[in-house]
Amino acid sequence: MTTTPVLAMPNFQEAFIIETDTSGDGIGAFLTQGGRPIAYMSCALGITKKSWSVYAKEMLAILEAFRLWRPYILGSKFYILTDQRSLKHLLEQRIATPERQKWVAKLLGYDYEIQYRPGRENSAADALSWKADSPILHHLSCPQVALWDDIKKAMQTDNVLLSKKASATTNPVGPYTWRHGLLFFQGRVVVPNDPELRTRILHEMHDTKIAGHSGVLRTFKRLQQQFYWPHMHRSVQQYVRACPVCQRVKTETLSPIGLLQPLPIPCQVWEDITIDFVDGLPRSQVVNRCLKQYLRCFVHQWPRKWFNYLPWVEYWYDTTYHISTGMTPFQALYGRTPPTMPSYMAGVSPVHEIDLQLVDRDALLKLLKGNLASSINRMKQMADKKRREREFQVGDWILLKLHPYRQQTVFPRAYQKLSNRYYGPYQILE
Repeated sequence: MTTTPVLAMPNFQEAFIIETDTSGDGIGAFLTQGGRPIAYMSCALGITKKSWSVYAKEMLAILEAFRLWRPYILGSKFYILTDQRSLKHLLEQRIATPERQKWVAKLLGYDYEIQYRPGRENSAADALSWKADSPILHHLSCPQVALWDDIKKAMQTDNVLLSKKASATTNPVGPYTWRHGLLFFQGRVVVPNDPELRTRILHEMHDTKIAGHSGVLRTFKRLQQQFYWPHMHRSVQQYVRACPVCQRVKTETLSPIGLLQPLPIPCQVWEDITIDFVDGLPRSQVVNRCLKQYLRCFVHQWPRKWFNYLPWVEYWYDTTYHISTGMTPFQALYGRTPPTMPSYMAGVSPVHEIDLQLVDRDALLKLLKGNLASSINRMKQMADKKRREREFQVGDWILLKLHPYRQQTVFPRAYQKLSNRYYGPYQILE
């Protein structure tokens, strides 16, 4: 098994042979043809499957071999060699348990014959399933971070930082210090005036799973723990404001766009009829809203994978700055920072009473329209105080906010709570 070549090419004109075996820790099988191995399979057993009977483990090895080598064995007769004698009469036995019913159903459609082979002759499959005192190899990985080297390289062309370096070298007790080829300001690494380098750092502190697309304050607090450059808060504001993911999924905290457009005053009675429904109003806590916002940022394209991000959610929340405590939950726990109507003309009607009623009606309608106009004007002024006027031009790109019942038809989503709040961008054509 250690010489070259090891595996043989399959010949679909000949019969395949599958040899299987199991142990207390795993299962093993290998596919052969003409005495030459074609493929190997070895799999460890979980805690639950380790408690299965020997019969069930042997059956599991056969089913795994069927699943793995289906393209080889489907459509032609093949043989199965196992050291479990009772499996030879599998199809002749009484199926009394639901597990056996599932096993037999998975074997349907294959042309096979199970043959018994003693364990001492089934050495290859036995070696794949278990070998005592076998060494275990664990992989080791070490991240390679090129950021520090890039900062050192960019600092060679920044005259301001070079002057700060000179002063830090001559006066090590000042706010600036020089260590390991990097300039520090109050214990934080000073980033040179390189837009591309600063954008990379902002991306790491805002867009990654650790950062969680936090807001301006939380992103700034996370960035402030390690880095410094002049007007850093302004850079964070500009980056977060231009983040396309945040624009699509976050709740807008600004006042709504567009001033109030009141309905026109009706000219006739019963000309306009309005109706409205009041249903149960949902409530959501701040923490749940933050967690949903985080998940929405990363899984809006793959909503079925939301549970894979729960560890990242926990880490992001524990290392994020909270206004109420003035620090992160991690720091609070461990004490350190974390990695018209037509009018009536008087005298037209020959009946005097009708003439008086119509004149009074016109006067009343005129007074009513005046009162409605004053009320609408007052309501518009109050509403416009909480709104902002925004005009768009032809050719501008905008994000579209859809109502929930339209989201389902325009953009079908299985998980509405984790879908985008805005869609686009779309260009204004006319």
